Amino acid sequence: MTAAATGLPVARTTTTAIAIGVRSRKRSAEVLRREARDDEREIAGAAGAMEAVKRAAAVSTATAAAVAALLSPWKRVYKQNHLTHMNWRRGVCRVQPLDIFRNQPRRPRGSLCIGFDEEWAVSVGVGQAARVWDLRSGTCRMRLVGHQGMISTVKMDKKTIVTGGVDNLLKVWDVESQECTQTLEGHEGEIVKIDYDDEYIVSGSEDQTLRVWRVSDGRQVRVLRGHDGAVCCLKFRSPLVVSGSTDTTVKIWDVESGVCAATLRGHQGHVYCLHLLDDSAAASPSSKRPSPTPTPPRPPASSRPATLSIITGSADGTIRHWHLDAHAPSPLPPPPHPPRPPPSTRLWDYESGACLYALRRHTAGVWELRFTEGKLMTSSFDESLLEWDFTFVDEEEEDEVVEEDGGVAGKTRVEGLRG
Repeated sequence: MTAAATGLPVARTTTTAIAIGVRSRKRSAEVLRREARDDEREIAGAAGAMEAVKRAAAVSTATAAAVAALLSPWKRVYKQNHLTHMNWRRGVCRVQPLDIFRNQPRRPRGSLCIGFDEEWAVSVGVGQAARVWDLRSGTCRMRLVGHQGMISTVKMDKKTIVTGGVDNLLKVWDVESQECTQTLEGHEGEIVKIDYDDEYIVSGSEDQTLRVWRVSDGRQVRVLRGHDGAVCCLKFRSPLVVSGSTDTTVKIWDVESGVCAATLRGHQGHVYCLHLLDDSAAASPSSKRPSPTPTPPRPPASSRPATLSIITGSADGTIRHWHLDAHAPSPLPPPPHPPRPPPSTRLWDYESGACLYALRRHTAGVWELRFTEGKLMTSSFDESLLEWDFTFVDEEEEDEVVEEDGGVAGKTRVEGLRG
């Protein structure tokens, strides 16, 4: 349709068309700008989302690293405990002589370590005063001068030392002042064994008696009579005292009443040593953290610990395991007598009674042994004190320690010492 047909002037029609076109272009530009702003907002939102994802990933990575860091020590502890237990089973250990006389100008002859723990040792010798040694530094901490004759037994902690001698006396020593604070008289024979807690000291003697002394004032409160031979060993876990004798029996006493609650018969020779443990501590090592030194609980005086077990060793060549509720021994088989084996320390499987292996390094009879965490310490009539370390050590960590210490920390590894 032409402008003439509509009746409008030609110039006006052209102007209107131009205006419409301009408005249309303006609207298109505005739409484009609005769409661009929308796109920018979407891009910004996407970028923010990506940044949030990155932050979340970083947090997750940090959290995972933190969790791994927390779990890593426990994994190492589990690994070390398991492999230490396997070392005990296989006899894999490192042996270190603990020379308590290394800083002395001359080594005394005829010395014997009669008592020791992880830090201290007590040595005696003919014509020598008993001395307390620091095992790590090799220094003498104190001298125990006062007995008429040799000290025959000792029991100690870091505050108190109790000694018994061939003079039939017990002496109580204060570690801090290094003085003898009490002398306990009453036995009529050499003191063979001592044990104590915060309330009582219990001593066993060749006079066939056990005596109970009050820690606070040193008074003798009870005499336990019943053995027909010298008392060779005892353990005190209040309210019970367990003793072994040359009469081949093991007796269980109530320390409060002085009554012999039970007599265990089965050994055919002198009962020289015994140990108390809780049956729950002797469970299968796969069910709990392995420990070579199960510690019996201290029951209240009014209860009888039915789960307490007794391990005894005798001159008849057997080690026997007794349950208090049945008093029926489970003998571990004796070693073969002919030919006589060389001096050794033997480790036995608690459940099967089998001898796992023999540790041979001493050249004379073993006098005393003590379990510590992951280690075994033994003293002998060959005048030596040895530490058998079964603790698993990671070879890389061990190399680092040796390198840091300039190679001084290295120890000899002994494997498969089996009998």
